Amino acid sequence: MGIGGITYKTINGKRYAYYQWTENGKQRSRRVKDDELAELAAKIAVEKAKKASAKMMVAEASIPYSAASQ
Repeated sequence: MGIGGITYKTINGKRYAYYQWTENGKQRSRRVKDDELAELAAKIAVEKAKKASAKMMVAEASIPYSAASQ
């Protein structure tokens, strides 16, 4: 699964959480049980932080050393 995110749908007045992600160019979705929600949200947050950190490292690596040290 990709990183994805959590969305909510209201069905017959009850709110349900869904995990959505893109896989092989297709959007996928699965319902998340209430007892799984906190753990899944934490995993998503960690993965997004890792991805952001990796992007920052790549951006910093592309800055010439002399410009970065000023």
